[in-house]
Amino acid sequence: MSRRRRDREDAGARPAAPAGGTRSPAPAAAVRAAEAPRGAGARTDRLLALLLAALALAVFLPALRCGFVNWDDNLYVTNNTEVQAGLTGHGLIYAFTSGDTANWHPLTWLSHMSVVAVAGMNPVAHHLASLLLHALAVAMLFLALREMTAPRWPSALAAALFAIHPTRVESVVWISERKDVLSGLFFVLALLAYGRAVHGKGRPLSVAVWMTLGLLTKPVVVSLPFVLLLLDIWPLRRFEPLAKRLIEKIPLFALSAVSSAVTWYVQSRGGAVTSIAILSLTDRAANAPLSYIAYLRMLVWPVGLAAYYEYPRALPMAAAAICGLAVVLLTAVALDAFHRRPAAQPYAVGWLWYAGAFVPMIGLVQVGLQSRADRYTYLPYIGIFLAVAVGAGVLAARSAALRTTMVAASVATLALCAVLTVRQTGYWTDSLTLWNRTIAVTGLPATALRNRGLALQDEGKEIEAAADFEAAIRANNRYTAARRALAELRAKQGRLDEAIVQYQEIARLRPSESVALYEAGRLLVMRGRYDEAIDSLNRAIRLNDEWPEAQHNLGVAFRAKGRTAEAVAALREAVRLDPKKTNSMNLLAWILATDPGAGVRDGTEAERLATQACALTSPEDAGFLDTLAAAQAEAGHFDLAVATAARAESVARAAGRLELARGIAARGALYRAGVPFRDTPPPR
Repeated sequence: MSRRRRDREDAGARPAAPAGGTRSPAPAAAVRAAEAPRGAGARTDRLLALLLAALALAVFLPALRCGFVNWDDNLYVTNNTEVQAGLTGHGLIYAFTSGDTANWHPLTWLSHMSVVAVAGMNPVAHHLASLLLHALAVAMLFLALREMTAPRWPSALAAALFAIHPTRVESVVWISERKDVLSGLFFVLALLAYGRAVHGKGRPLSVAVWMTLGLLTKPVVVSLPFVLLLLDIWPLRRFEPLAKRLIEKIPLFALSAVSSAVTWYVQSRGGAVTSIAILSLTDRAANAPLSYIAYLRMLVWPVGLAAYYEYPRALPMAAAAICGLAVVLLTAVALDAFHRRPAAQPYAVGWLWYAGAFVPMIGLVQVGLQSRADRYTYLPYIGIFLAVAVGAGVLAARSAALRTTMVAASVATLALCAVLTVRQTGYWTDSLTLWNRTIAVTGLPATALRNRGLALQDEGKEIEAAADFEAAIRANNRYTAARRALAELRAKQGRLDEAIVQYQEIARLRPSESVALYEAGRLLVMRGRYDEAIDSLNRAIRLNDEWPEAQHNLGVAFRAKGRTAEAVAALREAVRLDPKKTNSMNLLAWILATDPGAGVRDGTEAERLATQACALTSPEDAGFLDTLAAAQAEAGHFDLAVATAARAESVARAAGRLELARGIAARGALYRAGVPFRDTPPPR
């Protein structure tokens, strides 16, 4: 039989039904072919799917010994009050409206909430959930490939590689990356639904449903329509005109477009999109081909994997050009194979799947400052795994010797992957182990140094932590996260001037950084540097005019400078922004009750504010009661003032605040004499 005839017969082995719109009836022979896998073959496939899932579970079982790490796990679980509440009505609203972590992925939030609702904050349960999702994705991937008529054993080998390749570790073991395994599951379910729809065994709408669920988990699923176009060529062998196959996928491309727009908006608003000023288009264009080749190296030789690969300061442009040329040539060869070399179509599909699925993560639109990431390979590698597995099957079919060789090579490869994956999983045991490994593999990246410093700080090793923060700043002088960590540590240690310097540098590097301006202003107030504090706080408020804490500290600084009218205005604004802000109410009431200026005082308002502050405070606070007594005296209610002062003095003594108790007693004597108290700046 000629090659051309074999190709024609192979092409006709499956019906050419569209995957979207109205499904045309399949010829009887094709229906019989589609039904053939039922029975013994179908049972074999189901058994293989279970075995592949079991393989994934067995290899990743050590993940259950890992805990939470200090890399986004706090944002997703350990410090997220919405997630910690479990599945609630308010949590459901949060999941669909929140842009926290600079992402919109409601189903990811709901998955974390579900685990908390069932098992609380036990990290074992959170790891088990991710592991089960990955194992299910492995089984569904195999069934999807079989549904599309890819050969059984190559499909099993591709799914096995997907299951236990060491680059899977970050996606499976990092709790914050639940979105990878969950979106991956929806992605392969969409593939399975597509194969069933093409063969007349399912509805095209189900493809869109699974894709939508995937996009609600992680926007990486936007590549699905492109992958389906590739699978139309092989293994589905659909030969309708390209225009027709494109038209039927318009709903899927529309979903991709909407998801991309939402992702861009949320990430831009959340400050996750790296600006061109920080990372030039030239650097991004150079890093893209370098990453394509680096990911291939990681696939073939998965050693030296790390949690974070810092963007290099100087990219090798010559190497980038060579890698770019290689990527272009490989892509051109793959495209040519579609039309001229049918036997090469599986390999063309594999390469184009790999190259196309990486586009959303290749860094032309950069999120963060990593040059690449293991987790980005979760879906793109499937194409390469499939091509490699099909190639092994082709070689195995040529002779018994080659079959033995391919089986032995496959077993050896999977065994090596299992060993490397177990070892890589161990590096995620805890934060300190993770970042020590990252630093050992990649040198001294600023992000890893900062995160290791945070882990050391959690263990009470503040000297070592500060050294790591300072090393991170030396490695990247513009790395504001390390400066913030150092500032927080120095403030905790009482070294306020050093903390102020770091916050001011953050504000210089990022002029829109209102938090740094606020923190610098707050610490400047504590240091008595009121003019600088007023300037810093005013700048913070100009960037965020709905900040009660900034208004409160501004009021304190104005009061200390004797600018009473401005202090009153700032404190009124703080109370307006937060009607339950008791410290602002108390200070405002104190000024209105005790200021020497008659034009400032207002006993009635002071008494109302002080009464409200006391009502909102439990247990009773001696300072708040002291303010209420002064306000009552200013309002002329001296009997009430005397009684309140006596209660305030008793509360102060019980709390061991003896100096305050003596001051309250002296003021109480004034009230008994019918004299209100007058205070002068600075405030107490």
